[in-house]
Amino acid sequence: STAVFIMAGVFAIFLGFSPMFGAFVMSIPAPVLGGLAVVVIGLIIASMIRLWIDNSIDFSDPTNMLTVGVTLIVAAGNLTVSIGGMLMGGIFLSSFVAIVTFNLLAFCQSKFAKKTPYSDQ
Repeated sequence: STAVFIMAGVFAIFLGFSPMFGAFVMSIPAPVLGGLAVVVIGLIIASMIRLWIDNSIDFSDPTNMLTVGVTLIVAAGNLTVSIGGMLMGGIFLSSFVAIVTFNLLAFCQSKFAKKTPYSDQ
């Protein structure tokens, strides 16, 4: 359920305002945090794959395939973009890239797709 992600995000924001929680996180060794990051990212990717399967996403459609491919590379590569001194990366950037890529490809597909006599079948 996506409600779990929303509640986890709200909870994480509230924890971000706690200096005690910040001090606790800073006391955790970097290799342990790296291991936790691998597990969390793996769980997020597995959850998304399950959502795609449950919703019968058609991966034979190039729009869906390219959107997923670009998004996973942006997320796995941990790309970061700086706009106006504000860093955007991680889940935010990959979500933004997914939304833009899908809508741009869907628009181009509807605008420039060749119509054939059999395209309605």
